[in-house]
Amino acid sequence: MDLVFLAAGFATRLEPLTINKPKHLLPVRNGKFVDRLMDQISKVEKQFDRKVLITNDRYKDGFLKWQKETPLEIEVFSDGVRTKEEKLGATGDLLYLIKKANLENDMLVLAMDFIFEDFDFKGLIDFVYKKNASVLVVRQESDMDALRAGSCVELDKKQKVTRFEEKPKEPFSDLYGVPYYFIRRKDLSKVKKIPKELWDNCGQIAVQIAKESELFGFKVKGDYFHMTTLADYNRIKEM
Repeated sequence: MDLVFLAAGFATRLEPLTINKPKHLLPVRNGKFVDRLMDQISKVEKQFDRKVLITNDRYKDGFLKWQKETPLEIEVFSDGVRTKEEKLGATGDLLYLIKKANLENDMLVLAMDFIFEDFDFKGLIDFVYKKNASVLVVRQESDMDALRAGSCVELDKKQKVTRFEEKPKEPFSDLYGVPYYFIRRKDLSKVKKIPKELWDNCGQIAVQIAKESELFGFKVKGDYFHMTTLADYNRIKEM
């Protein structure tokens, strides 16, 4: 089983803080934004054969420096992109990394700018193998604007994903699709079919797997931090 961190976006809404520094490494109280996620991963790190991170060429040196500081053994890869006009998109970066790093195992894929105050990674892994299928993390969300800006998910009684829509005009449930995916090895071939014009859409991973295989939703609760704007960053620093 492999662990994949997606961190190749340019965070333009956080400029000028992110012109040369990835938002994941911005300072917060007692460390960096990503430290909380690393603490959570450390509890289950022995379950992963490899831990790999994909970033862009502008941020690569920053992550290589951080790589030496973190106690976790994380391989850092660059997608070779230096400008936002060239970006591959979240799905494009995942596909690039699968090929570049020769990843063939089951994999847990995490968008590195979405961090829960506390997350039960062991519970997620147990759920994956109980269902013997790929899994999307979902969170109950009362804010309709958050659902409209993010994604909306519908589950059946067995927690199987029956509908997924990114940025829906009208949410059809109160379940938000978190950009945390556990992709079983047998479903990697489905993800590789996603056309290039849809690579910028991370939610397409859920759409593709649900359409051609089985995708289940792992329900979680609790507060989370999603760093996208300067307002988000300032709020996170205060918490």
